[in-house]
Amino acid sequence: MPKNYLLIYSEQLATEIELLCQSLSKIKDCSNTVFQIRKSSSSVFANITEAQYPQSLPDMLSKLKIARKECFETESWLKLLFGTGQISEEIFKEKRNLCGRIRRILTASCITIEKKIEQKAVTLIVSGRLDTQTAPELENELDAVVVGIKDLT
Repeated sequence: MPKNYLLIYSEQLATEIELLCQSLSKIKDCSNTVFQIRKSSSSVFANITEAQYPQSLPDMLSKLKIARKECFETESWLKLLFGTGQISEEIFKEKRNLCGRIRRILTASCITIEKKIEQKAVTLIVSGRLDTQTAPELENELDAVVVGIKDLT
């Protein structure tokens, strides 16, 4: 079975940030920034984990987009910690690079899923299999395609 690098990297990020927060809390008052970065980095891992067992492709897409948003947030808290001198440049760059790696995989994954959803809907429309029985199952997928088509016009 191939390795799931997205899951591996997101767990690594959550673990390393948690350990960083623990060390920061020992030497300084536990600030809001420490709380926020802990929360956002663990959300990246949690949403990617949940996306492994989605109810549908749109559900998976939603969780991965949330994870990507939380990854950007984690990076912003890292910048603040670095800018205020609470972490070294080395730690900042190491964690920022890990966030960037995760974001790139998430972006590629989201693009792939969006294409699959669109292709599935187009196939059903073209094949004439879109009827009252298949429509409810594909409601979310079709909504995504309709929004995309409206954006083009």
